[in-house]
Amino acid sequence: MSSAKALATRSIEAVTGAWLLLVAPLTVCAAAGGTLAEYLPSGAAYTTLICSYCLAGAGVPLTCCVVVLYMHRIAIYKLPAHDAILTAFIPLGPVAQIGVAALTLGSVAQDLLPQALAGGLGPVLFGLGVVTGLLSWGSTLFWAMHAVFAVAYQRRSGCVPFNISWWALTFPVGVFATLTAGLGDVLELNFFRVCFLLLAGLLVVLWLFNIARTAADLWTGAIFDIPGLMATYDSDISCAASSV
Repeated sequence: MSSAKALATRSIEAVTGAWLLLVAPLTVCAAAGGTLAEYLPSGAAYTTLICSYCLAGAGVPLTCCVVVLYMHRIAIYKLPAHDAILTAFIPLGPVAQIGVAALTLGSVAQDLLPQALAGGLGPVLFGLGVVTGLLSWGSTLFWAMHAVFAVAYQRRSGCVPFNISWWALTFPVGVFATLTAGLGDVLELNFFRVCFLLLAGLLVVLWLFNIARTAADLWTGAIFDIPGLMATYDSDISCAASSV
């Protein structure tokens, strides 16, 4: 009960991009279900597709709600601290994953649903997936620009040290690259294909850099200094103590 009261007393200033990691698995599983349905027998594939759309229905509204909370937080309060500023890149992942799930499910629905439902619902869902993918790509680009400017601003006013939060760059950039590749295949536009090559190259560089720095910091133990962990822990303890 005390922990619940402690969470209830936390202000909007505590919201970070990391909150999106709590709801991202829903859309990730939805996209994975669409990919899996392509290799299943027709009956199992149809069931998997319906379940995947249900997961997307749960994940997309929750992702949008957390994104709104995070937008409110950065509009009203200051940016995250220097050692946690790279979490500003996390919204790229869940937002782009919405487009990946829509493209994947729409592509599978175009092949499966005309056999099960009349009225040509499959092509409609495919078109809706393409439109959703484009909207998701534009929103992801906005959050990428915001994250770059946020890091540049914090870098100007102080150091941005390497810590475990740097690994928050790999998932968002990877999902953004996946969405870009999917749009390039569907729309057959060289613009998205070139963007995919750039994002894929950036992702490889990020992986190599993070692996090298993490291995180096393992010797000193600095990599285990999780940004904001002790401050959040102390805050929860204080709130729990005051609510008893």
